[in-house]
Amino acid sequence: MTRRRRAAGVVLLALIIVGIIWHLQARNQRLPLNQHEVVNPQSPAPPSQSATASAPTVDNNTTEDISTKRRGEVGVAAFTAPISFFGRVVDQFGQPVDNARVVYSVADNYFGKGSKTEGASDGNGEFAVSGLKGAGLYVEVSKDGYGRIPNQSYGSFGYGMQRQKVPPTKDRPAVFVLRKKLTPTQLVFVKSKQYELPRDGAVIGIDLRTGRKTDPNSASLQLSSITAAAAGPKARFDWTFRMSVPSGGIAETDGFSTSEAPEQGYQPSVEITMSATNDEWSDAVRKHYFVRCADGTYALIKIDVMLDPKFNFCALESYLNLNPGDRNLEFDPAIAIKAR
Repeated sequence: MTRRRRAAGVVLLALIIVGIIWHLQARNQRLPLNQHEVVNPQSPAPPSQSATASAPTVDNNTTEDISTKRRGEVGVAAFTAPISFFGRVVDQFGQPVDNARVVYSVADNYFGKGSKTEGASDGNGEFAVSGLKGAGLYVEVSKDGYGRIPNQSYGSFGYGMQRQKVPPTKDRPAVFVLRKKLTPTQLVFVKSKQYELPRDGAVIGIDLRTGRKTDPNSASLQLSSITAAAAGPKARFDWTFRMSVPSGGIAETDGFSTSEAPEQGYQPSVEITMSATNDEWSDAVRKHYFVRCADGTYALIKIDVMLDPKFNFCALESYLNLNPGDRNLEFDPAIAIKAR
């Protein structure tokens, strides 16, 4: 986990806390100073008061002072909430991971950097911490020989604030997942290379051994796209992207959970179609796929497709194992073959 991602999690917790404090401040400012005596300047004076008595007034300075005090009390309470946390670390197959490093980042400082503490998982993959105080807790796990999975190997948890999900307990711990790595093997690596895509459905070919465009009939991949005319400069438009593997197949993956290509589940091509009327319309898409090539070799690719009524292109990153039948795609840059 990078420091930037860890810091982003702590900052997100702080922003949520500030929002809640602001909400409570606004609500407190709307409450009368004495909730049992609501002042209404238009109500008639009680019989004991003279007809000429002036309407009661509220001291604005007193209101502001009390509101500031309440806000301070809420802030102090939020950052001193007791924290007890229970978690469990497993691999992508659900097996417990022992001796995983656990880092706790505590949001216990309103203006500055929060404190940190560390622990480790036991033989059952379980871990716990208590005695901490703060508005929130950011937890991340790691271990040598294991890879991290986005949104599964780390997480943020709120304590000194309103929360929607129930905090983890000993009986229901938060589950973190690490990917158990294979033994790295030598792969041909194509680093995020860009290719222009014709907008009329014409096919281009890509050779995963070199990363270069080639004859579509002998290519590892065949790519094509179609974009309809847009009604205006910022108007939505219909588009289609298609990718095929001649005499091979494609299987979608998340790109993080495993580095071993599957034996089955491949299809000759994939097609992504986006209608201009789609509520979730976008002019770009990112996908990860396992590829089984015509010669029996396997590859993992990441592709970003960006489409426009005037110009379409894609960025492709690939990892190819040159040994036919070997589905191991565990990457190590130190032994990689860089395509040029």
